[in-house]
Amino acid sequence: MGVYKYTGKRGLVFLIDYYVNGKRCREKVGPKKEKAEGYLGEAVGGDPGRQIPGDPVRQVLFDALADLYGKQAKGRKSFHNEK
Repeated sequence: MGVYKYTGKRGLVFLIDYYVNGKRCREKVGPKKEKAEGYLGEAVGGDPGRQIPGDPVRQVLFDALADLYGKQAKGRKSFHNEK
């Protein structure tokens, strides 16, 4: 999480980098670092270690995930690994 400086074809731009519900978000803000820092503070609620609340993360047990993979991979050559 943080504010990063980027110099591209159109000149200097500041980017912000933060996480929302475990997903990484990166946005261009503009040429002013203070504006980028303020925008980052609003995005994470002023606490850099806090994640923005949203939809709860669905937890899947490994056994259920393995069964789902087995059903989807059935019939593929690489799944059977036959020679």
